[in-house]
Amino acid sequence: MTYLTIKRDKNIDYFRSTALIWILFIHSLFWLGIISSENILKSYLLFTQPVIFFITGASNLFSKNNNILNFYKKRLLQTLIPYWFYSLICIFVIELTTRYQNQPSQLTYFDWFIPNMQQWSNYSFLNSHLWFITVYLLIILLFPFYRKYYLFFSKNSSSIKNAAKYLPLFLLMIIIYYIDHNYVSETWNQLSLHNYLKYIAFYSFWTYLGFFYHESKNIKTNNISILFIIILFGILTYLLIHFDNLYYLNMQYNKFPPNFSFLTMNIVAFCVLFSLRKAILKVVKLNIFNYLYKTFALYGYTIYLYQPFCFYAAKIIFLKLNIDTFLYSHKLIGVITYFIVVLLLSFITAHLFGNIQTFSTKLVRYKPNKHIT
Repeated sequence: MTYLTIKRDKNIDYFRSTALIWILFIHSLFWLGIISSENILKSYLLFTQPVIFFITGASNLFSKNNNILNFYKKRLLQTLIPYWFYSLICIFVIELTTRYQNQPSQLTYFDWFIPNMQQWSNYSFLNSHLWFITVYLLIILLFPFYRKYYLFFSKNSSSIKNAAKYLPLFLLMIIIYYIDHNYVSETWNQLSLHNYLKYIAFYSFWTYLGFFYHESKNIKTNNISILFIIILFGILTYLLIHFDNLYYLNMQYNKFPPNFSFLTMNIVAFCVLFSLRKAILKVVKLNIFNYLYKTFALYGYTIYLYQPFCFYAAKIIFLKLNIDTFLYSHKLIGVITYFIVVLLLSFITAHLFGNIQTFSTKLVRYKPNKHIT
């Protein structure tokens, strides 16, 4: 099979949708405060965003758009048009509520329209997930160069040159570790150039790793090799946390900005998921989930953007029903109940705002008719 004959892999859509559903569950764990933020066990479930960037690499590797400027135009418009519409709604909500409640406001329109992880809001959920947009756009700017490098060395018959395609993965790991130990990390909302570099290096690693997805389909999985990697990076994660005071047992503190221990932990989690991928596909392809996955495949980005409103709506519903206190008292029931309701409400936001995502997709594909004169 040549690179030009690669067909769209529908399994990637299933993996992407599953990752987005998991994000809603993770935010049910972290945003609501039902389970303490100091809970260590739940922090080891923070492996979704690396998976999303892995899928980004896998799904865009054989993109038919070889022109860099056209690639940028397509990806940037598809990302920014829905984001700008979401920003307008958030700005309206923030302006309205701060004025009505006579609250001090630090709202800056520039921060909302130019994604930079600095969006201010008087409601925490509105901007909690938008760091992803900034990082994604930065990765997209570098993506064509990663892609050219990988394809160049993948097509080379020389074993030495073919091995060179793995080099960026090791270099990116070294960069992350180097920045960890040579620059003082700041909090995620007080970003320095070094922290931006860490975000770029960390998520570049997963994007570039996604290029190997298509190769992995043609290779018989060696469970012993996967187990070896899990044990190796599991031990490394343990050593980093216990013998290096830069890293924390609670992975939430290693995520913003992502550091080397967060990388090693995610490599372990990814290997586990990789070994379970066939079982995961069997479950998500059941007919009972068809509508769910069709909606997430079509409007996943919209659902991601508008999820804060689903959480607010769920909160209002439970307060009106006088069961919110019960849900917070029974933590597991509370998290699962919020997750299910938010998941159901996401269908509403998908159909309310999904047309914006559809419009942005059609806009980048539009080609004016050429009339012969």
